[in-house]
Amino acid sequence: MATHQIGSIKISVELQPDNHWHAIDADNYEAESDSEGWWSKSPVGYGKTEQEAIDDLIDQIEDQDNDGGIRQAQECAE
Repeated sequence: MATHQIGSIKISVELQPDNHWHAIDADNYEAESDSEGWWSKSPVGYGKTEQEAIDDLIDQIEDQDNDGGIRQAQECAE
């Protein structure tokens, strides 16, 4: 598992057994479980590459926030 700091968000990414990446907000991730398995209450980014998963997660978070601040922080860091 790798961790990236983008703006104020600590993003953890992990390669899954199906060779796809999952990205989560490490500080705010919430999940639940029941007899049928686990599900997330928080955004989860998915992608064929680590960067695709991070971008998907950022897009989902920005859709919730509607301020574009995360993307701007990522562009400044590059």
